[in-house]
Order: sequence, then structure tokens, then C-alpha cells
Amino acid sequence: MRALAPHGWAANTINTYLTRLADKGFLSARRLGRSNRYTPLVSREDYLSFDSRSVLSRLYGSSPRNFVAALARDGLAPGEVDELRALLDELERGAK
Repeated sequence: MRALAPHGWAANTINTYLTRLADKGFLSARRLGRSNRYTPLVSREDYLSFDSRSVLSRLYGSSPRNFVAALARDGLAPGEVDELRALLDELERGAK
């Protein structure tokens, strides 16, 4: 809980969040006295991948194009379009 304290979350919010992550299989919870000990069951990279896909699905209809269009509406910083293009090229080369 100390790691989430700087975010200003209440203890109940943190407990709810951790319980939901445990219910989804991302954490294991073990009771130690009056508190729970949480242990990660997936890597940070795997969780971030899942969470990114979830946000993409929920907010942008699973469309990367819609996501990028939403970012571009407010303008992209210089070089960001080139970075995106380079990433797409790299992904395309890897898929072949």
C-alpha cells in the first residue's frame, strides 16, 4: 500500500483494487494476521499488455487507429509521427 500512497488513494480504494487484481489472477493474496500479503502472478510487462488492450477495447472500440486519432486531435509533438511510423515499420518487418 505504501507504493500507492503517493497517488492519494484511500486505503479502501487500494484494497478494492488489489482484490480485483487477485480475482482476475494477476495477484495471489495470503492472509497474515490482520492484513493480506499480495504476490504478483504475472510480469509487469504482461499486466501492462493486458491493461493496454483493455483500455483500447473499452475506450476506442479495439481500434489502434481510433486511439492514435484521439492523440493526434490535440497535436503530436515534433518527431512523434516519425517514431510511430518507425514502430509500424519495425512491427511490419517482424511480422514477415
